[in-house]
Amino acid sequence: MTLTANILIIYETETREVKMSRTLARGRKELEKHLNGERLTTTQAALAKCYSCMGEYCDGKVDCKIEGCPLYQYMPYRDNPPQKNKKTLSKEQIEAVASNMAKARASKLALNNT
Repeated sequence: MTLTANILIIYETETREVKMSRTLARGRKELEKHLNGERLTTTQAALAKCYSCMGEYCDGKVDCKIEGCPLYQYMPYRDNPPQKNKKTLSKEQIEAVASNMAKARASKLALNNT
């Protein structure tokens, strides 16, 4: 059997196994798309890889705890997801935003009344 034939057999087996899997977890649809030859975004590719690497989450939707993995930041079931940086506005910035919003509302009302 040639290398190409072996790859096709592996591909067909993986496709069948993913479709037969009953685990509803993030990454399943993305892995199916990949196996069907469709293009994926970076995030979709990471989710598909996590789904595949974690054995289709057959043990449950848990953190893999492989912090050295370059895709770990995209792991959908991390125990401690990264906190998004929330910008804190100063009192002056809040007043400036409020002033700009008031001006925008006033100009919108003026346009609607004409």
